[in-house]
Amino acid sequence: MANDIGSCIPLEPTSYSAMTVGDMWGSFQCDDFFSIDSPPRPIHNASTWMMMRGVYLGIVGPERSSIHQPISHQSGFGVPFEVVQNFKGRGVFAALDPDKPVDEEGMPEKGNMVPKGTLVWTSRQQSAHFSTGEEYRRFLHSIPDDIACDVLQWAYVQSFADEEYRNNPKVKNKRKGAARVCVDLDEGSFMNSGGWSDYSYDTDEEVANVGCDEEAALEFEGGCARNYFALRDIMMDEEFLCSYGDFAISGGWKWFGL
Repeated sequence: MANDIGSCIPLEPTSYSAMTVGDMWGSFQCDDFFSIDSPPRPIHNASTWMMMRGVYLGIVGPERSSIHQPISHQSGFGVPFEVVQNFKGRGVFAALDPDKPVDEEGMPEKGNMVPKGTLVWTSRQQSAHFSTGEEYRRFLHSIPDDIACDVLQWAYVQSFADEEYRNNPKVKNKRKGAARVCVDLDEGSFMNSGGWSDYSYDTDEEVANVGCDEEAALEFEGGCARNYFALRDIMMDEEFLCSYGDFAISGGWKWFGL
């Protein structure tokens, strides 16, 4: 892009200004990137995340940016983690904490876990918020097509209205007005939804273990809307799983003309 990172890119009329998420999926030929015959999508490195953060900052400008500034390599994870490829694609797993004890064979002792109530991940660090559909479209058309397809899979609409309004249909306008298109520009985007299992689907074996802990959330800015906690003790090598329905508004895309 001609603009320096951090400058605001003016939003002029474009050929894609009326595109929905479905239109853009087709335009970027996303089916090809995710087909059975295609190689697995990569686990993005720090340079790719930084590129996306810079593009986002250039589009919305520093004053309206929701990511932490100055932009940095720091992710929103507050615990050791590892991203791996599995049967779902990419997933985030609890990693060995070097500050916690291991036995003689290098296996974690009882204390080497993520205790219930621990802050696992926060969107306050690297989550990009778009207040208009045009800004989101501009972002997607400013990054490589394959990464735009990743974003189309990851992005969600969330309302940041006060808790009393969030799920009250009688105050829909307040909920809509506080909604944003959100893209987590760090490894939080690789966190899968609970309900999957290596052996069967929708069993008790893999339900969400990360989400809202109302008591723990009192200590953090943004509460449960911006912070995700261990819902129980999570052992090393266990996958972090959240419930998308706890924060994503499936019908929210129409609010942005998407």
